[in-house]
Amino acid sequence: MNTAYFVKTSENLSWNTLKEKIRLQQEAGCRPLPFVISDKVCVSSQEFDSIAENLGKPHSCYASNAAQSLPDSHGVWHCILIEAPENSRNLLLYTAGRPWPLYASILTASCCGSR
Repeated sequence: MNTAYFVKTSENLSWNTLKEKIRLQQEAGCRPLPFVISDKVCVSSQEFDSIAENLGKPHSCYASNAAQSLPDSHGVWHCILIEAPENSRNLLLYTAGRPWPLYASILTASCCGSR
């Protein structure tokens, strides 16, 4: 089962703040949450930067996928993977079916192996 450290989004949550909050969770010994990837969205580096600037804001690139980002019957979050292949950054979003993310995480390549 894949796991990740998730952070509640807000209007001022940026990529760097997300990285720092994840680091703090890891240092505190928090347990990562299980997830599955329900959808993948590839974006340009510029679009990724726009998303990463304000993670609490909805973006059109994943709007059609937001309704599938729900928990399953075991409480496992089905998430949207936002990939920027040009610079190897990956963002994991959980929307609970809403048009904006409720939680976000950074997904490293080693997290899921072959996706």
